[in-house]
Amino acid sequence: MKPKKSARTPRETPGTTENRLRHVLFLHRVSRVLSSRGQ
Repeated sequence: MKPKKSARTPRETPGTTENRLRHVLFLHRVSRVLSSRGQ
């Protein structure tokens, strides 16, 4: 069974937020690279 996203365990929360921050930074970096390539 897959765990529901709505039900979070306290241990799982920090990792999720960290992954989100990394994902955001990654997207920001990629968008910057793409914009520089476009020019």
